[in-house]
Amino acid sequence: MMTVDLIRGSFRLPLLLTLIFAPCATALAGPLDEYVLFGVNGGTADLVRFDFAQNQYTTVGTIRSSSGQVFSGIEGMACVPRNLNLFGFWTDPADNFTKVLYINCLDATATVVGQDLGSGSVTAASVAYCDERQGGPSNTSFGPADPTPLSVVREKRLFAVQAVASNAAIAVGGSININPSNSPNNEFTLTKTDGSTVTRDGLHQNSPVDANGAYYSGSALSVFVRPKGNGNQNGLTVNGQSYSLSNGETYLISATQMDVVLYNDKIHKPGWPE
Repeated sequence: MMTVDLIRGSFRLPLLLTLIFAPCATALAGPLDEYVLFGVNGGTADLVRFDFAQNQYTTVGTIRSSSGQVFSGIEGMACVPRNLNLFGFWTDPADNFTKVLYINCLDATATVVGQDLGSGSVTAASVAYCDERQGGPSNTSFGPADPTPLSVVREKRLFAVQAVASNAAIAVGGSININPSNSPNNEFTLTKTDGSTVTRDGLHQNSPVDANGAYYSGSALSVFVRPKGNGNQNGLTVNGQSYSLSNGETYLISATQMDVVLYNDKIHKPGWPE
């Protein structure tokens, strides 16, 4: 399983050619002979490689889908160790959202995978192993060069740096059903502009609402929420585009100021707030 972790910021790294090291299938003599250097020209979408063992530079091909769509403008890539595929990050001109590409190192064919990463180019990325201890102790290692015991489960995580313009205006609208969980990691929290908060506990109590069932209507700095309901919630739009929400994820929506309306349509009968 691969997890994507984003580091977002208001910065930009102008890269024409992205380069990453990848180990070859067969190790040869010399400190760099077992490696090849992969790169992508963002303007032409050409995937290139340099073999240190042969001291040879070749073009693998144009990064493209099975239908022939060319993925130009890639600035960030990452290699999974002992894998013949690369991860690339491409901005889709249809919605200006960044998509994750799974690129074949042998022929440069690529497939869009996972959910989009929102607006902002990914300019750098790397794959790292994250260890999670499982079970009892073990004296058996993963391999002669890796002393990590087998009682530690290794998970590959894909880390990416995403450049987001600090002055970019993003229009977010829609409605979300609130999961009533009071777990510290999932509990609903609305932070007002004065710093005060509204939580799940306040909504769950018999608090006053107006004729429309609105408990709070006004400005806010952030909303921390986990959706609820059967299936996925699809009530949000981002810059006019539909944005799918998963009931298994928790979301933080923040802004210097935004208008929100918080409803509790079950205030007069038993049940959870929405």
